[in-house]
Amino acid sequence: MGRNQESNFIERPRERGRCQLDLAFLFIPILLVWNSVVNAAEATSVDSIRVDGKLVQVDAQVQFDSLARSNRARTDNGFMRQLCSDIARGSTSVSLEMLAGMGQGPLESLSWSGWTGQYDLGHAIGLEQQLKDFQSRALNKNGWRASVQGQILIFAQQLGGFDVQQIPDSVIGFIAQESGQDWSAVTYERYSNGIETDTVRMVTDRDLMYTTALQVGVALVHRKGGNIKIRGGALLNWQNSSRVKLEGPEIDGEPWRMFSVDAKRVLPLVCMEVGQEIITFSGWQFSVQGSVKLMPKSVQNCWLGIGLTATVKSNSRGNLAR
Repeated sequence: MGRNQESNFIERPRERGRCQLDLAFLFIPILLVWNSVVNAAEATSVDSIRVDGKLVQVDAQVQFDSLARSNRARTDNGFMRQLCSDIARGSTSVSLEMLAGMGQGPLESLSWSGWTGQYDLGHAIGLEQQLKDFQSRALNKNGWRASVQGQILIFAQQLGGFDVQQIPDSVIGFIAQESGQDWSAVTYERYSNGIETDTVRMVTDRDLMYTTALQVGVALVHRKGGNIKIRGGALLNWQNSSRVKLEGPEIDGEPWRMFSVDAKRVLPLVCMEVGQEIITFSGWQFSVQGSVKLMPKSVQNCWLGIGLTATVKSNSRGNLAR
């Protein structure tokens, strides 16, 4: 009995030692894993934040990109809102013009009026909107204000012409109206007994053509009512247009040729206006203006006009000319 108790006392410390050793081997992998986790957390601490003692990883680059996009969106929206506000506060004008064609166009010698005595005529209706008002100390000091304006123009052109069927087969050229005679064709016939020349009086007519233009430009308005406007844009002709190129009498020459512009062709357009306010009535400002319209590559490339413009005053800014 005594020996059994003694042996039990001897075996129990040994068992405790083995248990402690087993626990040590068990905790060693756990400590290694914990150490690697701590090291990884420290390595990524640059892209993390600590909240209430806990490490929270964040993607800072995504946050910065989202913030940048948000700022750009706010900037774009702010620009569009400001532009819409400027347009809403800007003045609106309606203009009516009568014009006469004074250019040479595709003719190589005389203009159409020089050959035939017939001028091209035109009527234009324009709708103009102020897009942006600019402040300049230099201009304000001298009584001027500047703004950007857009215009939609409807232009009806009455182009001079004639029926080419009336040209004689034996024509060798034309006599211009500027020579002091009626505009006429010169004929030339060779017979067995001689040569015969004659003149045939020509008759003009008109072709009506509609065009539409979109222009953007700058307007300078003086406090005393004067204004200067310069615009540029594109002109779209809805119909075919043509002009006959005429030549003087020459036996072996080409007496006439046809110059044509196809329908729905986009052509350049430049305009300049100089106007003066004449009266203000019931919230509207009325002014008269003279204008020059240049249309390169058109049948008639230069128009001079005079017109009347009615401008409604802005409620917030007042009239530009005041």
